[in-house]
Amino acid sequence: MRKKYQKREAEWSVPSRDRIYCARRKCGAWIAPKYIRKSDRSAKCPECARRTCTTCRGVYHHGKDCPEDPDLRATSRLARLEGWMRCLDCHAFVERKTGCRHMTCRCKAQFCYICGRRWLTCDCTEPSELVAIEEVAETGQLEYAINAEAETEADEENLALQMVTDFEPQEAEREETDVEGEQRTAEEERRREEERGREEEEQRRQEERITAVSLRFHQLTAELSSLHDAQRAIISERYESETRLLTKDLEGALASLSMRHLSAIQRLSAKSQGRIADAERRFAQEYQSRLAEERRIEGEYVRQLHGYWG
Repeated sequence: MRKKYQKREAEWSVPSRDRIYCARRKCGAWIAPKYIRKSDRSAKCPECARRTCTTCRGVYHHGKDCPEDPDLRATSRLARLEGWMRCLDCHAFVERKTGCRHMTCRCKAQFCYICGRRWLTCDCTEPSELVAIEEVAETGQLEYAINAEAETEADEENLALQMVTDFEPQEAEREETDVEGEQRTAEEERRREEERGREEEEQRRQEERITAVSLRFHQLTAELSSLHDAQRAIISERYESETRLLTKDLEGALASLSMRHLSAIQRLSAKSQGRIADAERRFAQEYQSRLAEERRIEGEYVRQLHGYWG
């Protein structure tokens, strides 16, 4: 709905004489200025993609001249008076100052300046035809001067009639715009009332949800507190039981360790005494062996002395 109003507002912002509507009868959609191409005076319909002539408001002529183009009519009239020719390809007006009848347009098309046909496809006689063209031009200039004043008066009358004709639709459009503006205002007011009602209903539902969530939160808090107390009692009882078991196991382990320690001390003491006795016995044997060796050496030395002193 908003897009529709925005589109209609954009359409009414354009003066009625400048509005372009699709020439296709089954469409008739308004064509925004951004779809109008001034280079070839055409407007592309955004709905059906058909082109419309912006001059006559009819179907686009696709490269042909618009018969209702006032500028083109005036230029064509002047061309006839001046003896100009039109290019058969690009339709540009060409004026010959000097030279022969062989013309080459800026679009590279070649044609005869006498008859306008493509070059080398006609049998024009240049001198006589050129004289005829000049006579027509002189006669046309006189007629142009006479008709120009009459056309000026006719254009002024047509302009006045057009202003009167445009005023009535504009006045009707303004009245229609006022009525539609009031309707839009009423529609917007009704829509705002509906939005306020929806907002109030949503706020009420939100408050109900908040109340329900708060109540549920307090219930869960109480349940969690009770569960916490029960778990703490269970954990305390389990801790005391495990403490007693661990104390009993510790006492048993200490007693067993003490007994193993005493037995180990006794075994080590017996083993140490045996090793000491063995060491003393080996020491005594070694001592006796060394003592005997010393005595033998001493006796040998004494014998040597006796033998020396003789």
